[in-house]
Amino acid sequence: FFLRADSEEDLDQWVQVIQRLRHTSSTQTETSPKSEESRKGFLVKRGRSNKLWKKRYFVLSAGLLSYYRNEHDEDPMGMIPLEGSSVSIADESLKRKFCFVISTRYRNFFLEAADQFEMAGWIESIRYHAQEKAQSDPTNSNLKNVHIFNQLNSLLAKHDKENEKEMEHNE
Repeated sequence: FFLRADSEEDLDQWVQVIQRLRHTSSTQTETSPKSEESRKGFLVKRGRSNKLWKKRYFVLSAGLLSYYRNEHDEDPMGMIPLEGSSVSIADESLKRKFCFVISTRYRNFFLEAADQFEMAGWIESIRYHAQEKAQSDPTNSNLKNVHIFNQLNSLLAKHDKENEKEMEHNE
């Protein structure tokens, strides 16, 4: 991954944040290796036959992405097995801004995130869970790196939204 800073001061701050997250992430992983649910949240999913886009609640766990009508449902509407799948940013012809596709051997699943940071976080998390080796060893360094990436992505999204508000306020 590549990050760009606008100044030397910003660069130093990012390096400090990343080092702090790396330390925090490694101690959290060591004290609680439970990584059953590594990511959950709302995405918009395109239907298989009717091609309508509907908001669904997704839960990513070891090798499986389940989706529900809402976060309170107990039984999933569907499950996407991730072993051997691939995930990538969707083609622009879909006319969806933060859309990505999970390709399994049986079907392509088109999903849309709320923003670029959320999309990147989901893509990295799904890629991690699509790897067989990662599923067999939940404490490996790749999992730590995915957690650090997701934490950093959350910080970037928050920073980006604060900058947008500040720019709107200044106009």
